[in-house]
Amino acid sequence: MLSEKEVLKIFEYPKDRSEHWLIEEGSKNNNMKKFMVDLIKELKTLSKVEIIFGGYHLIENSISTGMESFGRTSLVGFDINYINNQIDLNNSLYLCYIAVLIDINDNLIEDTALSDWNFEEKFVKRFIQSPIINVGAIPLSEVDTDVRFRTIKFLKSNEQYKKHGKSGQDFTAEDAKWI
Repeated sequence: MLSEKEVLKIFEYPKDRSEHWLIEEGSKNNNMKKFMVDLIKELKTLSKVEIIFGGYHLIENSISTGMESFGRTSLVGFDINYINNQIDLNNSLYLCYIAVLIDINDNLIEDTALSDWNFEEKFVKRFIQSPIINVGAIPLSEVDTDVRFRTIKFLKSNEQYKKHGKSGQDFTAEDAKWI
């Protein structure tokens, strides 16, 4: 089993980023960073899975195909009309993902009795009630394609803060059940 530091080394980070576990921050946003870090901490605690990473990207422009890529992930599977509606309303919309190591059979490397789908159902859905797309994977390397990160994706908008009386400044993973 790979350690967090070995995984980070594969991604060629110049420093130890294990204190916040984010593979990508497509647009720097302290609220999103805090939200994602808190969510990953909660998932690690509940699932006992140690190697969990995440990332997020701001979607700034209308979507035409639904196949658009953002960093290491894409919008495949999401409702294009919803995305474009949020953009038209000037809502900040983020493509977020949780990434867990899986094997060729889509089972978690750390717990082979747990599939990526079961991880999503048992743990991720406790916090994220908006549509979740469990499609796509980030390869660890071009050489070893049997081990990769499954990306469990969801969308998050600043409108979700407003609906629940949150300013965005104090939004944490504890509040994630509203998403």
